[in-house]
Amino acid sequence: MPTADGLDGARSLQDLIAALDRGGDGEAVLAFTADGVVSVGRTELAERSRRFAAWLATRRGARGRPIAIFASNGVEAVVARLAMILAEALCVPIDFDATPARLADLLVDSGTRMLFVSEDFLETARTAAALVDGEVEIILLGDGADAGAGAGKETWSARLSAPLPPAFGPADPGAAVAQFYTSGTTGLPKAVPLTHRHILTNLRILLGLDLVRPGDRLVLPLPLHHAYPLIVGLLLPLAAGAAVVLPAGLAGPEFIQAVREGRARGVIGVPRLYEAFLAGLDNRIASLGGPKGRLLSFLIAVSLWARKRLGWRIGRRLLRPLHAELAPDLEILACGGARLDAETEWRLEGLGYTVLTGYGLVETASIATFNSPGAARVGSAGRPSPAVEIRIVPVAGMVDGEVLFRGPIVFDGYAHNPEANAEAFAEGWFRTGDLGRLDADGFLHISGRIKEVIPLPDGKNVAPGDVEEVYGQSPFVAEIAVLERGGALAALVVPDIEALRGAGHADVAQQLRLAFGELGRGLPGYMRLADFAVTREPLPRNQLGKFKRFQLADIYERAARGRPAAAGAPTGADRERMARGRAKAVMAWLERRFPETALHPDTSLQMELDIDSLAWLDLGLDLQRELGVTLTEETMAGLIDVRDLIDAVESAGNAGGVGQATARQADARWLADPPPWARVCGRLTLGVARLAAGILFRLQTRGGHRLSRPGPLIVVANHLSDLDPLVLAAAIPRAAARRVWWGGDAARVFGTRAGRLLARVAQAFPVDDRAPDASLGRALQVLAQDRILVWFPEEWRSPDGRLQPFRAGIGRLVDRSGADVLIAVIRGTYEAMPRRARLPRPHRVSVAFGEALASAEIRAAAPPEPGAARERAIAEALHRLMARRIAGDEAGKG
Repeated sequence: MPTADGLDGARSLQDLIAALDRGGDGEAVLAFTADGVVSVGRTELAERSRRFAAWLATRRGARGRPIAIFASNGVEAVVARLAMILAEALCVPIDFDATPARLADLLVDSGTRMLFVSEDFLETARTAAALVDGEVEIILLGDGADAGAGAGKETWSARLSAPLPPAFGPADPGAAVAQFYTSGTTGLPKAVPLTHRHILTNLRILLGLDLVRPGDRLVLPLPLHHAYPLIVGLLLPLAAGAAVVLPAGLAGPEFIQAVREGRARGVIGVPRLYEAFLAGLDNRIASLGGPKGRLLSFLIAVSLWARKRLGWRIGRRLLRPLHAELAPDLEILACGGARLDAETEWRLEGLGYTVLTGYGLVETASIATFNSPGAARVGSAGRPSPAVEIRIVPVAGMVDGEVLFRGPIVFDGYAHNPEANAEAFAEGWFRTGDLGRLDADGFLHISGRIKEVIPLPDGKNVAPGDVEEVYGQSPFVAEIAVLERGGALAALVVPDIEALRGAGHADVAQQLRLAFGELGRGLPGYMRLADFAVTREPLPRNQLGKFKRFQLADIYERAARGRPAAAGAPTGADRERMARGRAKAVMAWLERRFPETALHPDTSLQMELDIDSLAWLDLGLDLQRELGVTLTEETMAGLIDVRDLIDAVESAGNAGGVGQATARQADARWLADPPPWARVCGRLTLGVARLAAGILFRLQTRGGHRLSRPGPLIVVANHLSDLDPLVLAAAIPRAAARRVWWGGDAARVFGTRAGRLLARVAQAFPVDDRAPDASLGRALQVLAQDRILVWFPEEWRSPDGRLQPFRAGIGRLVDRSGADVLIAVIRGTYEAMPRRARLPRPHRVSVAFGEALASAEIRAAAPPEPGAARERAIAEALHRLMARRIAGDEAGKG
């Protein structure tokens, strides 16, 4: 087994602290704080730790005693942890995210009666202590107004002046030195004691890789209450003679400051940290624009190609100016805690960094497998450590098996939890609960956790991480978590509002639906999303970035009911802006319209205020009446949040002086009867359509005679493919064809001269989602002339062949026209020509026309008050009828 000089002969972690004095007084900790940078040398750190351990020994003894620490990263927290090792106390680290109730539970579970706390967590600690039976002694780490709370009035400086005993220890190598708690991503956390031997064994293995050298500086932005940052991020550098750089906080700018100004050679991080780093780099390149931005993007692409295809690591030389600007000394990026996406890893490698990934759990003293330089495989968790044996055990219904370990780094069992131990061990092997496989070269690939696997009614099992990886590729997704709802897969989605705004998309749900339809095409049917809910609420994660999945269901239900979490408090600049001028008037207007909603510039107009394009028609008139501002429909359709609305109003000017009115006059050119030449061309075109539909698609039609009734009629059809208009036109009887008018997409159909010519021949008028009032006006004029109007209420072709929600426009059309409705079910066109297909392929298709539905009956079932709620109710009723017709046809086929 490889060893390192710093741990030669070491029997316990006490020997690691003793070794701090050897090899000169180099840096040990470099801490960035609000007041500046604090540097502590190795000898000084050892001295402080010994003196605090001596003081601790006077507090009713410390040996074997559980002492909790609930503190942010800093020199004092490092000293406290090392002092507990020397004093042979059992360190119980507490998660930053702990509520008073959770903290109290952990204090009781661990039997802790002494709690070290930093000032930022003092109030939480006091509240928690009050919930525990018996006294909990609270020791403040550092000098402050509340120094010594619950423990006399000693100052931090006084504690560090305690007289030293002749020696500490020696500690029993098999004694527990720390008791961590599992992350609780799928339920309640369990207590994991780790001994000196567990941790020392892993440290020796990692030191033997020679990745960390004396004099190096490693940035540790992760909280020390997890095993990975404590062992790999703190103890490993100290054992190697390197320095630990602690950022002033966990935010991005504080991390970048620590890396750059701390002259760090390496970072101990997690996937979300590196994903945020790359996102910031992308934004930086986008802001450059022009030739400079294009050149940088090209050089990055070349570097990535060379790394992927040729194995050359040329990024540091090729991108030298970028590295000099970002972090000139940074070379190594260590990543653990969760699976790093392969594409993210490649991008970091392409930039010139050495990415070191590994896998392990707190139960394996952190690292159990790792990718080492010269023996790494991107996308894998690496090969097993020399300190473990690995076994993959099959799991019913899953492709991958469960990963099992045994060896000297594997813990001995959960504290006072025999039930959990019985489940966790099998014949001496620790069952990780993770799914994985070993490839032909012995590299481990992790695919998910067994407890997170979603069992479906058809017997299929789905690892949610696999599905999240596919759908998360959409640029409009900031976060996505998959869960089971109603026997199928659903997703909770946090949208990337800036990406949507940059692409000009205000309809968040519609854009996500289209993106998910495209991305899901490559998945088996049972792995595709059946539904999703959109929220602004950040998805719950632990400090290492893993989802707390047991909390997702409640958030999903809130989002599905249209109750997403509101944005936070406005910034000072926002408050100042909203207190004057038109911004103040807009906010006052919104407060009158939405008195029960806490408004913020980032409040989503669609998700939080439920304003869609049709609702804007009424709100636009109100905005004009109350504020004297007229916004075009195109402008209103592009508004995403309150900030966008304020920007639009401030730049609009007064009513009558800007743009165009919300309501437009219908273009009579597209609504008049076609001239003779167009009628002749129309009959020829229809004949060709019928011939093609019969030969290529073996079209079958039912109920076409129902179109021969007099009076206005709306044909509501599902929309599967670009073939739908052709097939539907071919299915309409000749006697009715002359009365049929179509709505055509304003951009796709009317954007070219050939498209406009075809529209004239086919009796189509423009429909523009950005101008719903004008489109509605044209449709109403068609019906006012006793014509038949064909309407696709989904508006977009289905991305996956399933029926999509109906837009509220059909509800408004039915309500205002009074026309009867006839439902037409199209089948087979998705298979013949799905989205993205360039050419159709032969496939049987059919069109079934149902009985006409009386408009009066449809409207009678909706709320009596006119407005968006009534129109939405009519649209939903028609959607249910369509869904039943489709399901009935399926049952009849079966």
